[in-house]
Amino acid sequence: MFSFYIDSSIHQIGYITGLLRLLKGTLYTDCRSTYEIVREDFPDIRVKYFDSLKDILKDMENSTKVLILQDFHYSKFSSLKKNGVKFVQIFHGTSDKSYNTNREILKYDLVCLSGKKMLEDFEKKGLNKNKNCIITGNPKTDEIFRGNYDRNRELEKLGLDPHRKNVLYAPTWMDGMGNSSFKKFGLKLPDYFPSEFQLTIKLHPNLYLYKEKLVEKLKDKIKNKKNILLLENKREIYNIVPILAASDLLITDVSGVSHEFIAFLRPMIFLNNRSIIRILYGKNRTRIWKAGDVISRIEDLPGSIRKNLSNPHLYRDIQIKMLKEIYPYTDGRSVERIAKAVLKLLN
Repeated sequence: MFSFYIDSSIHQIGYITGLLRLLKGTLYTDCRSTYEIVREDFPDIRVKYFDSLKDILKDMENSTKVLILQDFHYSKFSSLKKNGVKFVQIFHGTSDKSYNTNREILKYDLVCLSGKKMLEDFEKKGLNKNKNCIITGNPKTDEIFRGNYDRNRELEKLGLDPHRKNVLYAPTWMDGMGNSSFKKFGLKLPDYFPSEFQLTIKLHPNLYLYKEKLVEKLKDKIKNKKNILLLENKREIYNIVPILAASDLLITDVSGVSHEFIAFLRPMIFLNNRSIIRILYGKNRTRIWKAGDVISRIEDLPGSIRKNLSNPHLYRDIQIKMLKEIYPYTDGRSVERIAKAVLKLLN
């Protein structure tokens, strides 16, 4: 009755596992590695693998009442509309990038948003004229707000020392829009990172897919750095939340990971890949950069790291304000709200 779909974007799994369980839904995929991860790591979740999208559609035609998506795949499944299938968009995160404000939104029967800032953006662009957008919260942050993560325990799982400060570098992927800091800063980071701290690097899965040579350069740079860990195992990177829990400081760019890390109210540093980001997106598109230091030169990064780790509350007031804008619900019940809205749509 309730169907979900994920391709090779394994980082989206964390957004739907709770909802799959609650609705007793079925996850469809045409990616073998995604299928194997879900089958082995989530044995209580029903997952179906097909070689082609055509075969997925054929199976869905006889079983699906509601299709829940976390990416813009409407065109792949639009033929199901004639069967009366309802379409729901829940996204796979929120950020200051314009990715989510896609006009495809107008084709959905229900759109679930993380908070009021996201709703305001949608209304400004005329994407809520069908009044199908509601605020439910972000399902991926439920476990954070419930307090189910322990920093030391998560560090030990990664094989890291809980007694040393741990810094996470998590850039967005190189999407052709100049958003990623990886090429300008990421490859230099190992040379400038203070040796007294631990550095964990979690790259966007798309960097492994499309920028393999750059990733190999990074591997070569860190091979003799005992205080730097690059997460490569797919089971380590499909859900970043435990890694966030293990981190005392986040270094990122315009990646949506900052909107998840802010739930911990810990310090952040933003790497300004180039000044054109401000020109392209304006201050509203880098709004969360108010919640931490913004670095434009790699030489300034070591000092910023030391300053923020020794004074972790520097941006606490603005972080609390932005947290309320991004996530008005901090009760850890976003999955329940989405499920309730989906059932109401069906009935």
